[in-house]
Amino acid sequence: MTDMPQLADHRRPRFDPTINLGHILTMGSVLATMVAGYASLSTRMGVVEAQIATMTTLMERSIRADEQLQAMRTQATKLEERLERLEQR
Repeated sequence: MTDMPQLADHRRPRFDPTINLGHILTMGSVLATMVAGYASLSTRMGVVEAQIATMTTLMERSIRADEQLQAMRTQATKLEERLERLEQR
């Protein structure tokens, strides 16, 4: 009966300082996953930054085109007014 451990021994956590192959493989796979995740994130961020730069350029071109269109409308309105004044003479 002395071979059986005491109940108090089972309830208390024990620290086992040994390092085996399973621990090394687990740590290696965790580190490899972290490095691969960072590389993937970095690549994705590069793509997103390029898309944002392209969208910014397109927005600027669109704004310029809108300004030019507005200027042409203003000029057309002025020309119509001048034409109406000439027709009234």
